[in-house]
Amino acid sequence: MRPGTREYFFDFLKEEYPHLIKTYESIFLSSYLPKRISGKIHEKVSGFRKIFPVYDQRVIKLKPPEKPSQLSFF
Repeated sequence: MRPGTREYFFDFLKEEYPHLIKTYESIFLSSYLPKRISGKIHEKVSGFRKIFPVYDQRVIKLKPPEKPSQLSFF
């Protein structure tokens, strides 16, 4: 977690779930989860997506702009 988010989140944990503080402090040693943990989460989510298909339900789907093309003089 990035600075700012980290402090806010840990303050929340201290107040609502104090028994989880040590676990989360040992996991979030940097801004990102270690691969050993994030990989497991990705695997679980992939499994759930196979059971419960989730589709893009956005009304407005954003697309990257088209690549510009070179205009010709002739």
